[in-house]
Parts: sequence; structure tokens; C-alpha cells
Amino acid sequence: MKPNPKVYIIYGMSANPYYIGRTVQTLACRIKQHLSPKSSSGLLAMHVTRVEYVVLDTIADMIVAESYFINKTRPFLNQEDRSWKDSLTFKCDYLDGLKWKSWEGLDMLKIN
Repeated sequence: MKPNPKVYIIYGMSANPYYIGRTVQTLACRIKQHLSPKSSSGLLAMHVTRVEYVVLDTIADMIVAESYFINKTRPFLNQEDRSWKDSLTFKCDYLDGLKWKSWEGLDMLKIN
């Protein structure tokens, strides 16, 4: 079975992302892990307002895209990786032009 690499963005009440991640799992599985009381990510279901994602062609593309968007937007919960102390000095038109989709499964996960 071919992997289905995705980068996802979790938003809270503000327009700024809380967290950017990557997965080859289904989004339902991965987001449920984040919203679990045992999660170390610090995401509480009541604070998550939406999730957006983009499907990429390869795992390598997924890794590059995740790093690019983390460094571009610097989400609050990705700041544990403080290896970047400066800003990007370039733009990537290909990545900036990706069409993000809204993930519709969030309400189902919040019920539990």
C-alpha cells in the first residue's frame, strides 16, 4: 500500500497556527493522538477550531513541506524545536501555492 503523506495545520481561536505536523496515518488517527488527554502536545479539544491539510506526493516532500511551514509561520506548539534562531531567507512558490483542504472530522473527535 502506497503511503499517503500529509502535512496538517491545527488552529485554535486565533488565525495563527497552534501546531504543524506531518503524517502518513489517517488524519483521524493522528489528530486523535494530539487531542488525547495523554498527549504531550498540549492540545485540548475545546481549543482546536479547525484542521487543514495537504496531501503530498512523497515522504521526502512531506518532510520538506513541514519544515518549511514551521519555519515560515512558527506555530506556538512547534517552538520546542528551537534549532531555528533566524528566519527563512527565501520563499518557495511551489509550497506556498499548495491548496490546503479543511478536514471535516474534528467535530466527530470532540464528541468523545
